[in-house]
Formats: sequence, structure tokens, C-alpha cells
Amino acid sequence: MANSARQPVFITDWREQNKTLFSALQIERNVMVMLFSLIVMVAALWLSGTSGANSELLFFSQLPARLDVGETITVIVMSLVISVIAPLVPAWRAANLDPIEALWYE
Repeated sequence: MANSARQPVFITDWREQNKTLFSALQIERNVMVMLFSLIVMVAALWLSGTSGANSELLFFSQLPARLDVGETITVIVMSLVISVIAPLVPAWRAANLDPIEALWYE
């Protein structure tokens, strides 16, 4: 018992144990911020109507847009169908797994 008290003790928390995971998450965060910034810049340029030399500002009422009810309904229905069907494949695969075998690889 006396010998075990003299040995050095190293304490690590879960952040130190998973440094690679946190560095990957940090990289992913940076990439997402950069992509979102690019999307916002492109949308701002598109809405403002600037194409380099043209610096005229367009308001929403002046945008050349035509609202087609059929296309709008099609987009809404397709997005609902995809959002309902997409999770079914992973759920079906998970339902067919043996719990012991699935936990074995965790």
C-alpha cells in the first residue's frame, strides 16, 4: 500500500483524451463558417443586383420573379416526402441489427 501511494498520478479529462475529435470538430466549424459566409455574400450580391460594374440596388418589389403556384406546391410536397422517407433507410437498418453485434464495434 505504501508503494502505490508514491507512484505518480496522471489525471486527464475527456478533452485531452479526445484531442483528435475536437480538432476535427474545430476544422469542421471553420469550414462551415466559411461556406455560410460565401453563401451570404453570393445571396447579397444576387439580391443587390451587382454584377461588377452595375451597383444598382434592387428592392424585393422590383426583383424579376414570378411565383408559380404549381412549382411551389411541388417543392413543398417533394421536401416533405424526402424528409419523411430519408430517415426510414437508417432506421430500417438499425432495426435489423443485433444489439450485441452493434455494440461490439462501438
